[in-house]
Amino acid sequence: MRPIYETMQDVARQRTAMARLCHATGTDARETPPLCAWDYEVLRDGSVVAIAEVKCRLCSSLTYPTYMISLRKMDEMGMEAAERGITAILVVAWQDRTGYAMIPEALATGLKAHGGRADRGDPADMEAVLHIPIDRFRFV
Repeated sequence: MRPIYETMQDVARQRTAMARLCHATGTDARETPPLCAWDYEVLRDGSVVAIAEVKCRLCSSLTYPTYMISLRKMDEMGMEAAERGITAILVVAWQDRTGYAMIPEALATGLKAHGGRADRGDPADMEAVLHIPIDRFRFV
């Protein structure tokens, strides 16, 4: 089993990012259980309208031209949302702003490659990834 890298500080940052998104979009959010493939269900008038993965980065949104994420995660969320007749979104909080990308659009327009992070020494961190251009994000 893989180690869990998420800390309580990460969870607190994710909650803040989701609160920003919900405030901007007139929605509510419900956290999913630990180790679920996404972090939140987004609700409007009590009904689930989306599932959301939330990532927080300690750099500016302008540091890199794309946001890199696991292709497997994006595919899985896209399929789940399609089966449920809802949407899937990726929410990213950078140091300077918070934005979201619609996962179906990201999958259709992003660059698929092999990559990941090497700083933790975890070989499972290298995998198929999706590079989403920063200009594809909608900012709140």
